[in-house]
Amino acid sequence: VLWTGLWLGSIDDSLIRTSRWLGRVLPSNSVLIGDPAPGVCMDNNFKAILVIKGLCNGTEPVEKFEGSPRFIVVVRDSPVKKLYWNKYYPNLLTSRRKIATARTLRWDVEFYAVDLLPERHARL
Repeated sequence: VLWTGLWLGSIDDSLIRTSRWLGRVLPSNSVLIGDPAPGVCMDNNFKAILVIKGLCNGTEPVEKFEGSPRFIVVVRDSPVKKLYWNKYYPNLLTSRRKIATARTLRWDVEFYAVDLLPERHARL
């Protein structure tokens, strides 16, 4: 019962707000790639590609969606960012490609544009 109370006390609408915000500012056929992608795509029409090395979409997840506007989504301090994304795609997780950070639930989620965007979308 205690854990239910703690959970209820910490619920917020940050996932919905982030999802809707992305829906307003990103191109309509965007693909969000990374382990937080399904959470931030619950209230928009984007493709959300979960990536877990050795389990699902761990091999060339970015390349598979060439032709669509692609965005990498990572939790800022996650070990996944260090062990997977920085290892396999270090050139895509740069400050030049970072378009936003959003606080969702308890985490800072970062968004990186794989395909550089026009200036009007340079920062969300």
